[in-house]
Amino acid sequence: MQNDLDGFINSLAAALADRIVSKLTSSSIQSFPERKHRCSPPALAAERQTGIEEFASELVASRLPIAGSLACAALVTDLFELYRSWCAERCLIPTSRVGDLTRYLSGKHSLEFLRKRYVSNGQTVGPHSIVFLHHLVLADEGGTDADVLGSHIQQFRDEIRSRNHAALA
Repeated sequence: MQNDLDGFINSLAAALADRIVSKLTSSSIQSFPERKHRCSPPALAAERQTGIEEFASELVASRLPIAGSLACAALVTDLFELYRSWCAERCLIPTSRVGDLTRYLSGKHSLEFLRKRYVSNGQTVGPHSIVFLHHLVLADEGGTDADVLGSHIQQFRDEIRSRNHAALA
């Protein structure tokens, strides 16, 4: 009886393995969009480089397409998303911690990080960590501070999404 059970389990495992292999090699997995930037194995195997220094330099010097925008404030999570996509385009392995990026930007480049409330979809949310990319005088923009921050945060988020969609196209 044990031999029958072992035979049944082995045949079941083989059939399941065949189905998994056929699913993985089917055309459905090939329908994912092709990435424009492919990293060669040597680039990934190279010494772990996070690119924080180069990213920060380009961000501060407004050489990143997004940094030249009119958005003066952004959520730290959105800035980190931009950093991760920037690293992927250059075959760099990004740091996995937001804190590494924010400490570098505040320490070396004196960018200001504050916890503030902002308006999103008509509701005040937060406080969340916000980075100020350019000097922003909230009182000069009209409206409440939360409204002004919300418009800058949304503009930055929209630009990141359009940049990421353009990279996939």
